Amino acid sequence: ESLILEEKNKENDTKEDEIYQEPMVRIPTIAVPDLSNFDARPIEDLYRDDQKYCFFYLKTGLCKFGGRCSKEHPRPKVSKTLLIHHMYNDIAIQMNPLARDKEESQEEFEEFFHDVHEELAKFVKVTKNKMVHLRGHVYVEFSQLESSWNAYQALSGRFYAGKPLYIEFAPVLKWFNAVCRNF
Repeated sequence: ESLILEEKNKENDTKEDEIYQEPMVRIPTIAVPDLSNFDARPIEDLYRDDQKYCFFYLKTGLCKFGGRCSKEHPRPKVSKTLLIHHMYNDIAIQMNPLARDKEESQEEFEEFFHDVHEELAKFVKVTKNKMVHLRGHVYVEFSQLESSWNAYQALSGRFYAGKPLYIEFAPVLKWFNAVCRNF
């Protein structure tokens, strides 16, 4: 009887060890799609059906109502735009912005920008990066679907500043519509 208990304890210890060796966040890997036949028109067609789909989500890949939104948020299986959620933590957003020095905030942001640019350049050629009011989300648009897919695969499961990166493909087609011009 004690031998059976010892074996069960060993099994439980092994299972616990396996659990703790797993990454903090498991991002499911999906099979590489046939990108040669990919057509972006279905996303564009969604813009025409504004009764069914959340127009704000289609413009930005985000919705302020989240799961409470009464409209659908169709996620593309692949697109030229990656959305990395809450990657940039501007302390001024979390604290009183008046208590922060603008130069210090700008330096911090530029350091972040160079980190991200340098990391993405390891996987793909970075052709353009317009930094606008993003509230911590990082959007990366690629000229080719293959480049977007390669970056998605390379960055999935990685960490930045001690936090896991949550990456998804975004339905953004026109940046002019997605960018808030109030700031």
